[in-house]
Amino acid sequence: MEKLSRFLTAHAGLILALYLGLAIASALAIPLAHVNRDLSAYLPSSLQSTEALQLMRQQFGSETSATVMVKGASDEQLADVAAALERVDGVGSVRFDASDPLMRADDYARMTLSLRAGTYDERAAAILDDLRQALRDQGFDPNTGEGQSVFVGGPAVQANDDNLSITLAIACVLLTLILFVMARSWIEPFMFLGTIGVAIVLGMGTNALLPDVSKLTFSIAAILQLVLSMDYSIMLTDAYREQRARTDSPHDAMARALSRTATAIASSSATTVAGLLCMVAMSFAIGPDLGIVLAKGVLFSLLVVFTLLPACIVLLDRALLRTAKPAPRPQMSAYARLQHRGRAALAVGMVVLVVAGFGLKSTLEGSFYTAPATADDKAIDERFPALTNLAALYPRGQEDAAARALERIEALDGVVWAEGLANTLDRKRDVAELSRATGLDEAVIARIAFASAHPDQAAMLAAAATGSETAGPNGSADGREDGRADRSAPAATPTAPPASTDQATPTAPPFPAEPVSMSLTELVEAAAALTAPDSPLAASASDEDRARLDAARKRLDEARDAMQGAQWSRLALTLDAGPESATSRTLVADVRRILADEFEGEARLAGDAALTSEAPAVFSKDLTLVTLLTIGCIFAIVLATFRSIPLALALVALIQGSINLTCGLTSAFGVSTYYVALVIVQAILMGATIDYAILYTQNYRLARAHLDVRASIQRALAQSVGTIATSGGILLTATLTLGLVSSDPTTAQVCLTLARGTAVAVASIVLLLPGTLATLDRFARPKSLAAGKNEQSAGGDA
Repeated sequence: MEKLSRFLTAHAGLILALYLGLAIASALAIPLAHVNRDLSAYLPSSLQSTEALQLMRQQFGSETSATVMVKGASDEQLADVAAALERVDGVGSVRFDASDPLMRADDYARMTLSLRAGTYDERAAAILDDLRQALRDQGFDPNTGEGQSVFVGGPAVQANDDNLSITLAIACVLLTLILFVMARSWIEPFMFLGTIGVAIVLGMGTNALLPDVSKLTFSIAAILQLVLSMDYSIMLTDAYREQRARTDSPHDAMARALSRTATAIASSSATTVAGLLCMVAMSFAIGPDLGIVLAKGVLFSLLVVFTLLPACIVLLDRALLRTAKPAPRPQMSAYARLQHRGRAALAVGMVVLVVAGFGLKSTLEGSFYTAPATADDKAIDERFPALTNLAALYPRGQEDAAARALERIEALDGVVWAEGLANTLDRKRDVAELSRATGLDEAVIARIAFASAHPDQAAMLAAAATGSETAGPNGSADGREDGRADRSAPAATPTAPPASTDQATPTAPPFPAEPVSMSLTELVEAAAALTAPDSPLAASASDEDRARLDAARKRLDEARDAMQGAQWSRLALTLDAGPESATSRTLVADVRRILADEFEGEARLAGDAALTSEAPAVFSKDLTLVTLLTIGCIFAIVLATFRSIPLALALVALIQGSINLTCGLTSAFGVSTYYVALVIVQAILMGATIDYAILYTQNYRLARAHLDVRASIQRALAQSVGTIATSGGILLTATLTLGLVSSDPTTAQVCLTLARGTAVAVASIVLLLPGTLATLDRFARPKSLAAGKNEQSAGGDA
């Protein structure tokens, strides 16, 4: 290591130039990395709901939903708003019923919309802009503030509400302040941030070599790489400063510093990388995505600390000395006495921590759904209950089974809407319902229905409608001068149709008296056939009728395409409950049972509630696997470092107990924790915070070679607390800032859980580890070091 150090410091300029070139190339490659914003792409393919989601996208394309809440509008205004939103290009449907309490609450009304675009597509953002403009045109203000009269929420709104740059900027400012307070030179923070910044750029640039990177990983990887590897820089710099005080040669000081800290830094980085790589074993693909990217970044940081940082320290040697400043480095003598006196109790306390942590963690339930959390979404949630959408896919053509399934599903308590071809487009309706659905006059519908049912009388009906054979007083069939039927006449009161087409002079008007019962599909298909150029009724259709029929046909085609794909059809279900509620779990189980009965196991169920009913079993296996892997790998690394089984067991048990306590307390206080956050806490905290335990243990062992137990506690604390406070404070501050400020609920949950875990782990190390090691002194004291040997330090002096 000393030879490597002398080579690096002797060629510092060359090293800087090399890294500058690599950093520029990596920076240019960063935009080439594909960032996948859709977390559903990382769900396990083994889940039935994942298969259903993929099938649905293949058959019907990408879709998303939105919610519009209007304040202070009359029923008439609301009807106009719903019609205006339905006309927006890209809006598939608008659901609103002023009489439904799920849609109306005091002075507020809620409309649910389906959008023909994926949640994360640019097209969705454009549709949202058009929606807001349509609302402005109706006289409602979607802008936040006191005058806001309409609120737009939903997954697509959340996906386009990104304050990542601001959040990262705030986090960087705060951690820079910590560095300035704790650093021993005014230029030291810039040196740390500059060198680790190069490692971050290298990590981000090489993401272009991966197929894609998740939005979650992209959001937090850079800042986590910074905070996870900052302690390596601090350890090396503190060791250099200690050695620099003993020699006039910066090259000699750096050679000795690298030699003294190589083992501690390598062990610390190995535990971090091992913990991260354990996430690769997850069946949820977000684990491998985050684990590989972060592990790669930490390795780049380690490379930079062993190569670029030494060159920079030597080049800036005089500047570091000239800009020296005081930094808080408590001697910890009084605290060391307390630790020594209470060492037995503290060892028992660590055992209690481990046992209590395991007990509390057993009650933990992960969350698999993060609801949109924009300001508008929160305003909507305050006034209306949660609704959950599901889609049931079944093989095309099994409409009889679908009709039976719909009837049974509609009867379930908690299902507020259940729609399919059977009860929408293919449902039999009377003339009034058909008129409301299509906008056509009832008389026109009655004529189409009669002609469709009696094609042999179509020519006679057409003649009567056009007035060619039966004219009224003014030359028309019903007395109108324009020769067209009076479409304002009610369909229920016409006289009987002619008995036979053989009558030379029919006397019946063109409106049959028989009742109408046909579906929207039948009506539009009949209208298309009867108004074709070669149809006898073609001449009887006005331009207005044709326009309305064309519009109805277009809406019908769109609605059918939304329900019937090339090989699969679907039912759209809405539950009056949140996706992770007990009600939803019960309803999902009931719906699955009905689908299995009616479609003999061929149907598939997609949606957030379907996912959250399946995912816990898979996640439980993932979390158990990652936990065992991280414990095993990190135990092996700690054992190789200290060559003491009791010592390795104590350190790993302390950190795992802290992680379990974090998860258990989170659950005990009723805080929902996203499943990704739980695995990240296990992998990252085990690998990252055990670094602090390794640092303290290394310093205690070195001090114990020639000092008694109490003095060794004091020395190890004095040498370690500065690094732990700086690195741990940076990790806590960065994750807490991201958790509190980030507009993305997934990122916020992951980072808040990390922040809580960091606080618990650092507190456990500082409060319990010194006394516990003193209790285990016979295992902690290095037998190979003779008393009186020269002092060595892994973390710098006090």
